[in-house]
Amino acid sequence: MSNNKIEIEIRAATPKNIINLLNKIGAKKTSEYFQKDKYYMLREGFIFKIRNNKIFTIKCNVDNRDNGWYEWEDEVKDTRKLEDILLKCGFKLFGIINKKRRQYKYNNFKINLDDVKGLGHFIEIETFDYNKDNGLKKIKNLMKEIGIKKIINKGYINMDKV
Repeated sequence: MSNNKIEIEIRAATPKNIINLLNKIGAKKTSEYFQKDKYYMLREGFIFKIRNNKIFTIKCNVDNRDNGWYEWEDEVKDTRKLEDILLKCGFKLFGIINKKRRQYKYNNFKINLDDVKGLGHFIEIETFDYNKDNGLKKIKNLMKEIGIKKIINKGYINMDKV
């Protein structure tokens, strides 16, 4: 059985308040960087993503929940050639997401504070677990701990399409 990445996005009105809460619980900032994600889709529930022209990700929705995806990713040397192959195989460029990400680590969680161009500020909490429902429960417990209530059941690329 494989370990699943479980993640939840939450809209954040004021990132500064979230940073204060993360510092209060002892979360440590690990990095800050920009990301450009290009999404390609052949059919609903099956997405290929190219991040920063070097990381290739295949995402497959397993249960029609936007936070219920299996993922595989690896580095690719020539993403231009990969993009050309995807387009020739019938994939369509579904969208591009640009964001500034501040990443924090707390216990077994990665907590990302994202400023997504055209969409606003978000918190993305992720963990890995063999059981997706158990992983979601762990994330919801952390959300309670830092006082967050509302989950967004859409990834950034789907929010951009609304």
